[in-house]
Amino acid sequence: MQKASQNIGININLLKFMALIRQLQSYYNIYNTLISKINMLHIFDFCTMIVNLLCTFLLARLYVIGWPVGIVGLIMSAGLFSVSGLYADAILQMILLFSFGYGWYSWQPNFSHKKIVVHRLKIIGWLKVLLSIGVFGLLVSQLLIFYTDSTTPYMDGFTSVASLVCVFLASRKIIDNWVIWMVVDSTYIVNPKDICRKRYL
Repeated sequence: MQKASQNIGININLLKFMALIRQLQSYYNIYNTLISKINMLHIFDFCTMIVNLLCTFLLARLYVIGWPVGIVGLIMSAGLFSVSGLYADAILQMILLFSFGYGWYSWQPNFSHKKIVVHRLKIIGWLKVLLSIGVFGLLVSQLLIFYTDSTTPYMDGFTSVASLVCVFLASRKIIDNWVIWMVVDSTYIVNPKDICRKRYL
């Protein structure tokens, strides 16, 4: 009788163990299903957005560390654009990389033996900026027309040049760079090509 009770107890424990195994297997299947639905590119995309937002915040607060953070963001963006087949945008990120390097260097305390203070553009400064964007933007647009298959050469050309100008202004702590950034970003928002990208950047 006692032996029969022990056998029943063993069978019950075995059934519980098998039920636990099935439950763990069920959880494992659910985990695999969730992982398969998560696009790793989207995760990398989101992380890139966070790094770029952090860069913007740090530079707005005039922290020099914002430049190296921005460099990391540019490298991540270049990789993201390359994987997505957006090679022109990837090249732009690499060009901006040198601009960010200059910004990082120019914000160092010993640069030109003087401290750069925050200031604004005067009328003549605005004319120079707008003229530079206009001339070089048109030049880059023509290069895109003749040497690439860009579907929006003028928008790409002018926004690329404007982005470089913005980085230069930021490196000189000219606060008006944010005005140009807002215009550039607004064109990216309404650009159908960027809507198709489905990216967070």
